[in-house]
Amino acid sequence: MEKILTTNHKILLLGGSGNLGGAFKDAFENSCITYYSPDRKDLGDHLLGSVTKLLERGLFHVVINCISLNGVNQCNVSPLEAVIVNSLLPKLLCHYSDICGYKLFHFSTECVFDDSEQIISSSVFPKAPSTTYGATKLAGEFLPNKNLQLIRLPLLLSRKKNSQIVWKMVDMLEQNKPAKASTDVISTPIFVEDLVQRVLEMINSLLSFESVIHFSSDSRMSMYETVLLFARQNGIKPDFLSKGLDSDFESVEQKPLKLGLKATNEFCVLPALGEDSCCSQS
Repeated sequence: MEKILTTNHKILLLGGSGNLGGAFKDAFENSCITYYSPDRKDLGDHLLGSVTKLLERGLFHVVINCISLNGVNQCNVSPLEAVIVNSLLPKLLCHYSDICGYKLFHFSTECVFDDSEQIISSSVFPKAPSTTYGATKLAGEFLPNKNLQLIRLPLLLSRKKNSQIVWKMVDMLEQNKPAKASTDVISTPIFVEDLVQRVLEMINSLLSFESVIHFSSDSRMSMYETVLLFARQNGIKPDFLSKGLDSDFESVEQKPLKLGLKATNEFCVLPALGEDSCCSQS
């Protein structure tokens, strides 16, 4: 990691407490890079105003935005918050990137697309999203240029045990508790640690793709297949894991089905989950 990072970049990391932001913090803290990542509580209730004050100081060369209201149901219950976080904040960051000249990395999602039975090509323009989450994330997208890099992501998983649903289900199986996973919620999942490594390479070289880019693996997997793989990689028998459909689960808003991004180029293709047995609960 230290070989590709330098002290030449002062980075503002927004959303450092989440899965993606936490992986960036881990990488930064194991290197000599200078960064600042305010806690969400430090930004207060007026998120846009607090971030504006930070940006107007003109201290940062790179801004990485990992703040997102992710839950499909959460966005449906709190649509105003979803608009502020997923739509208005990225537009604000984009505006100040033009003024201050910092490089902006913003992460969007495969959920900006509608359900599809085909892997989504990077050249396909998003259809009308089927969820509030997807719609607000799409509204927060911008046209990339030399200062702006928009990155769409598939299902993002971690090698480290965390509170994500996949790890929760693996815990249930380890305790011989029944777990049910959907076969129709499909993605091309990647490990967050691999993604961070690639993005850091982009930061260090200040590459500008000047287009929307997709990171993904080449493995299109259902949630059931993903939980099954995680369990087996951790030496846990999946005897209590059963198949289901997303409609089987009580939900305010159903998840998009049959998605799965296609990586933009070879640089953006990350190892498939099945190719990496380093998944560990430690």
